[in-house]
Amino acid sequence: MTKVRARTFQEFATQGSSIATAWLDRDAFDAVLSELNDRFGLHVEHADETFNLLQNRLRLVAGRFWHETQTINRKGVVSRLEKLSASARETALALQAVRPGPGDLHDVAVVDLLSEVIHSHLPELSLQQSREQVEVLLQAVEALYHYSEEARGLVSQMGARKGQRGLARYDAFVDLMIEAAALLGIRVSTAGDRIEDPYATPFTVLAHALERSLPEEARAKTLAACAKRIDRSLAKRCPTTE
Repeated sequence: MTKVRARTFQEFATQGSSIATAWLDRDAFDAVLSELNDRFGLHVEHADETFNLLQNRLRLVAGRFWHETQTINRKGVVSRLEKLSASARETALALQAVRPGPGDLHDVAVVDLLSEVIHSHLPELSLQQSREQVEVLLQAVEALYHYSEEARGLVSQMGARKGQRGLARYDAFVDLMIEAAALLGIRVSTAGDRIEDPYATPFTVLAHALERSLPEEARAKTLAACAKRIDRSLAKRCPTTE
């Protein structure tokens, strides 16, 4: 069996990408930048370039959200592999009569009928050659059974990702926010200096506002919750990031 790189089931299940609709209104975006300027005494630039970046990439982030929330689960995959393996095993047992040795007369009759049907579709083959085609089918079904069993073993070896699985998609959003912040000249930080709102930084306010372009289920309910999500994503990039 070919060695496969160790990975979690979640990595397997969420491989690939999706694109979804993520609407970003230009007037709303400009209003967010005005709020940043007024609230934090900034003078952000490159608004057009940043808007174009967000407009193109937010739909990928939204697509990843739907891809992860509607993706396959381990139990469903295992169940189908079990059914496939059992079906292949039963089919292989039914075709065993094509090989020399004692067998159930019903199975022998099935093999004879299959040989006749194959001969009717491929008249250039003799009846013996048609019977040999049943042997080919048996070998294919046996291979399918063994591959199904190996696939079940592969799933069982996949670990489960610990922690908050649902927030993995947020990493892509934070990556996009970091790019946008770089264009706008905004420092990436979640540590505010206001006692009344310690999570209020230009970066967190921007991110929380732009979450409105994501599916409702993907948005943080408060600025504090948004900041905590950002912190978790930043910690994966660099443990010392503020």
